[in-house]
Amino acid sequence: NFYAAQLFGKVAYHDFEGITVHADEGPRLIANIGDKPAVILRNHGLLAWAESLPRAFAILWLLQRACEIQLATLAMGRPRPIPEDVQRRCTADSLQFDPRFGAGRDMFDALVRQVDRIDPSYRL
Repeated sequence: NFYAAQLFGKVAYHDFEGITVHADEGPRLIANIGDKPAVILRNHGLLAWAESLPRAFAILWLLQRACEIQLATLAMGRPRPIPEDVQRRCTADSLQFDPRFGAGRDMFDALVRQVDRIDPSYRL
């Protein structure tokens, strides 16, 4: 889908090992993550990180939206795959990964303004 295509080569996967309370899982998790900014923890959830909070948020939002659309698409039947060359171009063109375009800063700032209007008490 449109959102997933922007994540080509950016997503790592880690199999569910139970509740994460055992330190020996750490090295396996790190090995699975490698250099990817987004992770799908199978049967558990999503992770993202970046050099800034706005960029990490943008990546996580993109990953969450890609998952939502994928589930909706699968519910309708067989999806139409996006060719790999198109996926690569989408990822290269995605503003979420390009610091020249703010890498999610504008979206993050807009959402903070919305939260501030609803209830700014979180800033205390």
